[in-house]
Amino acid sequence: MKERTALLLDLLQQAIHLRVLSLYCTEYWLQHQPQLLPVMCSLKHLTEVGVDILGPETSMFIHKMQCTPRKLILFHIDYYLYDLLTNDTMLRLDPNFRLASVQSLMALAEPILPGIEQLARAFPGTRGLQIRHKEPDPHGQPIPSINWPSLERIRGTCSSFVYWRHATGIHLLELIFDDVFDTPIEEESPRSSTTITEELRQRLRVLTPSRELSHALTAVTNIQPVALAVSVDSRVEVGFWAQLIRASARLRYLALELPDIRFYETVSADLIRWWDRVAPEFAASDVIC
Repeated sequence: MKERTALLLDLLQQAIHLRVLSLYCTEYWLQHQPQLLPVMCSLKHLTEVGVDILGPETSMFIHKMQCTPRKLILFHIDYYLYDLLTNDTMLRLDPNFRLASVQSLMALAEPILPGIEQLARAFPGTRGLQIRHKEPDPHGQPIPSINWPSLERIRGTCSSFVYWRHATGIHLLELIFDDVFDTPIEEESPRSSTTITEELRQRLRVLTPSRELSHALTAVTNIQPVALAVSVDSRVEVGFWAQLIRASARLRYLALELPDIRFYETVSADLIRWWDRVAPEFAASDVIC
């Protein structure tokens, strides 16, 4: 391990004009080689920073780095590595910390991120946000209204938006269901029915859970987008579509993916059947296209 940390230290000491730094297991490296922290902080030309396995050393790096990155990525967590760390694993941001240069923020390190209010305060210039982070249940209290005026685009899991609302609404919201269709499905040829296995058909017959549908409606209500992109099973009740397109009073544009309609030999009939069910709801809405 000492040889590896020495190599990384030597590399970064020479890379004074480095523009992109993406370091897997960041907290692990910083705890095992204390000299890495000042070297990483001294990299003034970084425009993109990605850190993984967050903790006190990583938090210190974010606070003290001398660069002004436009993109900041807080990675997913590998829980099995926690046993190798000696301190708590949380990203802690000082209430007075501001990094206004960040325009694109990927906050995917659930559940050790600070709250959405702290993220908005720390990165006030964010225009695009990708998030997977559940705010705590307020247990009957009003959910917080977050003022993040620069925010234009959000991509995240439905459950990430259940317990907070955006004060002014945003332009684009892209919703991802937490548990459904998150495994890529590959087919040798989309035109050949012989390549579609029964197992694949069974997987695609599973409807989106009602809890996820409820979270999706809450997310659109809380964020109030002008444009919405979402992937939903075509066979959900018509009532869901009626609620979805009216959940945001500002909604004018809708991009839909119907993941269960994907087989070449039935796609036309399936789309017609779906549209016949939902067309009256869309015709009566304010959605333009």
